[in-house]
Amino acid sequence: MAMLEKTTRTAAVALLALALACGGGSTPEAEEPTAEPIPPAPSFATTRVLTGPDGARVNIAEFGTDEAYFQITGVRTPAAGFVFLGTVSDRGGGRIAYITQWDGDDYYPVHRETRPNGETHWRLFAPGLSSPLELEYDEALSAQLDGAALHATHVEQTRDGSLEAAQTFDREAAEAHHEEALARDIARTEEACGSVPAFDVRWDSVSDEVLLDTSVSSYCGTLLSAMRSVCRYPPGQALVASLERAECVWAEPETWSLEREGATVTWTVSQDTTNLQQKAHAALLAEPTAAGGTLDQAIAWFQTDVCLSADEEHVLVVHPHRREATFGISYGTAETLYHSPQPEMVGRGWFFDPRQFNEGNNSGFRGFDLRFYSHVEVDREAGTCTLTCGERESEWALADGERGVAILREAETRPAPFDREPYALARDQRGVYYYVDRGNTDETRRDYHVYRGRRGAMERLEMRDIVSDSEGEIFSTASGNLRLVVDQDEGSQWIRRGRPRPLRRVPVAENYHLIMHELGVYLGERFELPCDDH
Repeated sequence: MAMLEKTTRTAAVALLALALACGGGSTPEAEEPTAEPIPPAPSFATTRVLTGPDGARVNIAEFGTDEAYFQITGVRTPAAGFVFLGTVSDRGGGRIAYITQWDGDDYYPVHRETRPNGETHWRLFAPGLSSPLELEYDEALSAQLDGAALHATHVEQTRDGSLEAAQTFDREAAEAHHEEALARDIARTEEACGSVPAFDVRWDSVSDEVLLDTSVSSYCGTLLSAMRSVCRYPPGQALVASLERAECVWAEPETWSLEREGATVTWTVSQDTTNLQQKAHAALLAEPTAAGGTLDQAIAWFQTDVCLSADEEHVLVVHPHRREATFGISYGTAETLYHSPQPEMVGRGWFFDPRQFNEGNNSGFRGFDLRFYSHVEVDREAGTCTLTCGERESEWALADGERGVAILREAETRPAPFDREPYALARDQRGVYYYVDRGNTDETRRDYHVYRGRRGAMERLEMRDIVSDSEGEIFSTASGNLRLVVDQDEGSQWIRRGRPRPLRRVPVAENYHLIMHELGVYLGERFELPCDDH
């Protein structure tokens, strides 16, 4: 009986559903939702249409206040089509800017400039454009522009959420944009170095404000740029190859550091830190290498050439052109080397030795008389060094990398004992010479020594310079009884108890042989230069 009642009820429900489906009964029809009406448009004081190349167009409808609607069309930009509500800002100096929001930040799409001659210039800045577009005011289209239609579109875009989505900061897209930029930087680094560690940005350390205001990829990429710089040399390539991971961390203002733990380096940067690429480069150079010492030292050794004499008794080191580093040559033995700094402008491998003379060298090269310079020429491919002293030549062997580094690492380096250079020379009518030399470094250039006497019998006088300027020098004894006046134009004088004796200036550059070999000031003195022995 129960089964019969359940079957009867089921059949009744089915019949009722069929009747309703066929239009039976008195059920009312479903009502269509009514669209919310567009609120009335504001009163527009001015409407403008600006046109540009390739169909570019900007529609502007200004309210009676400082607000306005503006819309970009005909331009390949993600901002095209949106009707923005923004403000009209007087920037001073005849400049007006329209301001709204884009991707969470202030956006200045349209700029107007009225120049002193009365000309008005319009420019459009839009996301995706590499440079601004020049626009022109179109009077006819401006008269036809329907401000109410712009208002309606703005209301619709506001209601459907598309305008808010465009104006709200998209962090995920911003991170992706920077990751793409870093990926290009990473590829360049791998090409330069042969390898590159896995590179990550600690995005949890980067705030929205930093992402909006700062090119995070550029700041973090300074480490990659520094890697490419050191990878110009094999020791730098080896250091980068030893790294497995690099991460970039954002920190408090004016904070930066490069820390290494095992095969991982952490590059900490901040928005207000300047010269980050230079700081990253310096930090990498300070890193220790597997061979010992810093990367900077390893690169310097790679750039340095170590030459061995035929009997391997003497060593000649040619230092590289490197800022804030040793320059010039060093000479001596594998145990002791004497360094002689040289002017960079004369060229690598050239060194001043006024005892030697080569008529074939340039007498006026960048202000230097190379006839009194000797030089060593290195041929890395052939593994040879050629030393030229005056007109003499001798062949040396270029030490291989490991042996050269071993010598550089183990040898004691001292300043060359000869640290003077000729400065002035004069003589009187009786054949008595007056000679002045000075230190040959920037620190000792004001350290003058004064000598007097005949050839081979010169004596140093205890005199000091009391005047030194562009016109010359005046040297005097402590009592003032003796004075030597070296004047660039008027000539020199020897003054004894107030009585002057005129002196004839003798050109130093033309009398190096006399100074070095005949006056006797440096007789028997070793310069610790290669030409002492070769």
